[in-house]
This record gives sequence, structure tokens and C-alpha cells, in this order.
Amino acid sequence: MTNVKVMKCGLILGGLFLAGCITTNYAVYKHPVTGEVLECEQAAGGPSIYGEVKYAECKTSLEQRGYVRAGTVQRAPTATSASETATPKPAPR
Repeated sequence: MTNVKVMKCGLILGGLFLAGCITTNYAVYKHPVTGEVLECEQAAGGPSIYGEVKYAECKTSLEQRGYVRAGTVQRAPTATSASETATPKPAPR
């Protein structure tokens, strides 16, 4: 009986993920001179030290290049691995 409950929960969570109900944070940065907007994606799927380090690397790299934090937005995750979150991405329009 317990295995059935676990399977149902897994199916529900999988369905929510596919339906776009799972979101993650994106740190939004804007360059004060060029106006370019880039984002750093926080690793989805729960806290992990590796994912948080990569997210911090992304934000630090933008700050070192003169970008200023403009806020945080929540959207569906796009990174397929925690290492992908280290690379700043253009903000969707």
C-alpha cells in the first residue's frame, strides 16, 4: 500500500513539473551602460551545495563585469544540470 502512495506522489510531482508548476529563481542583472539584461538561474530540484556554488559564480561574474542586480524573477527551470547555472543567460523577451 505504501508503494502505491509513493508512486502517486511521484506521478503528481512529475505532472506538475511538466505542466510548468515547478519554478526556480533567476537573479536578473542589467548593465548600466549597454542596458543588456542577463540572468543567473538557481539550480532547481532542491538545495545542493554544488548548485548554490555555481549560482553564486554566475552572479559574481556579472558583478565583476559591471552588471547591477535588478531583481529576482521566478520561471520554469531551463538548465539541465547544476553546472549550466554557472553561465549567465540572456533574459527572455
